[in-house]
Amino acid sequence: FNTLETGLDTVKKDSLRQVLGIISTETYLQENLSWYAVAEQALDALPGDGRVLLLYEPRSLYCSPRCAPDEILDRWQRSRANQADDASILAEWRADGFDYLLVNQAGVDFLRDGSDPHHPAEDITALDAFLSKLPVRASFGGTYILYDLEE
Repeated sequence: FNTLETGLDTVKKDSLRQVLGIISTETYLQENLSWYAVAEQALDALPGDGRVLLLYEPRSLYCSPRCAPDEILDRWQRSRANQADDASILAEWRADGFDYLLVNQAGVDFLRDGSDPHHPAEDITALDAFLSKLPVRASFGGTYILYDLEE
């Protein structure tokens, strides 16, 4: 059953067509990663060598080492616990060398109801307030939002 399931998944995701060169790598990635692939392409096109901090996004597939993923979805909580206020969080991220912030807005919206004890509603509300102060550089289908951290 595992072999059958893996084979069907491979066919469904067009992996063979990509390997055989029938569809491009970009098409394959966009079909399988959706807005994440679009966001990653935009990150690659950012000016200079600015680093990107990811929030609520554990993947950094094609963005590493420029991007720092949020592997266990706790970066916001850790930053909030370690810093007194939003200005201190922003200063910390800038001091760590980050110029941009990519937020998985769909992930944040999923956690918004506060039913996950690891992501209480007050953390999401505080994140919303923090993000409202940052300039938006780009939105990718409303699923990912890229913010400028530069002064």
